[in-house]
Amino acid sequence: MEVLNRLPNNDHLKPYSPEIMQEVMKLLDIENEENVLVCLRIIIELHKTYRAPADRNAPPVSPLEKYVEPFLEFVIKIYDNLQNTVATTFDKPPKVLIHYYQFLMNIIFLLTFH
Repeated sequence: MEVLNRLPNNDHLKPYSPEIMQEVMKLLDIENEENVLVCLRIIIELHKTYRAPADRNAPPVSPLEKYVEPFLEFVIKIYDNLQNTVATTFDKPPKVLIHYYQFLMNIIFLLTFH
């Protein structure tokens, strides 16, 4: 994915952009967080590079137009799950942090009362 991310987005890549977009969109649901971020960079760069022309009289010729709605659905799904993600991440601190916090409190106690 890093290789795809580093490819120059030019006219040579344009014919392959729908296939790349299709595969990267599939990876959004199955990859880990780090790889999903790379996928998102690829998707955004492809959309920026190969978007339809700004001229309203010209017909839309973006090869990626059909991927806009699924991408926006993915973004909505992320925001819908945001509350659960924040709750599971921050409600219960890891045991390592609890032990570290207790260790620091013991040091503060010893320095304060000795």
